Amino acid sequence: MGFSPILYAITRYPYADTLSASIRGSINLEFFEKAMVMAVQTKSFGKLSEFFSKLSQVAVPEQATTAWLKSVGYASSYDATILKVLEALGFTAAKVPTSLWRDYRSGNKSTLADGIVRAFPELYKVYDKAHIQKDVDLEKILKNNSDQGIEEIQLSLRTFRALVDLAKFSETIESAQSSESVAVSVESQSTHPRTKSPSVHIDLQIHISPDLSSEKIDGLFESMAKHLYGNS
Repeated sequence: MGFSPILYAITRYPYADTLSASIRGSINLEFFEKAMVMAVQTKSFGKLSEFFSKLSQVAVPEQATTAWLKSVGYASSYDATILKVLEALGFTAAKVPTSLWRDYRSGNKSTLADGIVRAFPELYKVYDKAHIQKDVDLEKILKNNSDQGIEEIQLSLRTFRALVDLAKFSETIESAQSSESVAVSVESQSTHPRTKSPSVHIDLQIHISPDLSSEKIDGLFESMAKHLYGNS
């Protein structure tokens, strides 16, 4: 089955799960799910960091169109696919910016994290913390849920990673990661204690003649203390 603009619109509809049974029954559900996964990708994934930074600076447009995208500095044909990413994240609906866009613009980075979970449902259906999973594991999931080639799959994965780098996930997840890091650090220190500077140990054997007077013996030890410990 080829790509269907109508099917794509349905998969990006915010409440696709509430579609009537008659409508969903007329759709190839397997393709429906695969289209949802593969729609979230952009060859301009390397520009997403700059783009979302600019998103916090520029005014919210009435519509997020290619013309608007060009006006903020993204004019290539690859850049146009960023609009699809915004829609998949729930930042736009029928090109109109949503409250999620405005929340992100006001500094709520967790909004982007929620959008990522929404945009990549198949990854989070398998791993509830997909954003900290290894690429090789996520790539397998994308392969199982897509008819696309390896290059397209890797493009989706790169888009996912670029978005994850910009998002702030829940404090529970971050605290767990921080605690794990601290635990590893403490364990590392206890298992591999810090190496100290090498020390030198000297044993002295002194043979004192029984004929020496107590004054000479005291003088001998005073001289040793002076040279060994710097005592005057």
